[in-house]
Amino acid sequence: VSRVMEARLPEDKLADIRELLQHLVSSRATTAASLESFFGKLSFAAYVITPGRTFMRRLWDVAGRFSKAPRHYRIVLSSECKADLRWWQQLLDGWNGKAFFLYQEVTPATELGLYTDASGSIGWGAYYGKEGRWMQGHWQGDAVTHSIEFKELYAVLVACCTWGHQWNRLRIAIYCGNQAV
Repeated sequence: VSRVMEARLPEDKLADIRELLQHLVSSRATTAASLESFFGKLSFAAYVITPGRTFMRRLWDVAGRFSKAPRHYRIVLSSECKADLRWWQQLLDGWNGKAFFLYQEVTPATELGLYTDASGSIGWGAYYGKEGRWMQGHWQGDAVTHSIEFKELYAVLVACCTWGHQWNRLRIAIYCGNQAV
């Protein structure tokens, strides 16, 4: 029985997935059978590495395109698929574990105080917590050319990466300056 009341992948399964990820990221091509088997393992892992589900769509699109291919058929993964696999490499250790119980209520943003916003040409900002933590940044280089949706989502992502460890087992609402995000 888990003392912290969460489901986790055991170390041997993590090691197996790490090895397969490294192989796929560094290989030029793989077989349809290997890819199908690996995607099954990632799908299983996504049950306890919750953010991983976000990085499954393109992989399943590839699997769907080659579902009728012979098992020995060689498949070349796109750079986008490899980028998703690299995300998985980063997610494995930091997000391994899914709580059995979450707080039932969504903590209102007025209590939690997580607000983000971005401008088209200047930069982004985030404000969090009763203590009034905040951060901001300016767009550098070609970041100015990205869409406003990208910029708004970037602000949310930075806030989540910075303060997300404080939200263990919470369901929260995040408010940003763009409804599409």
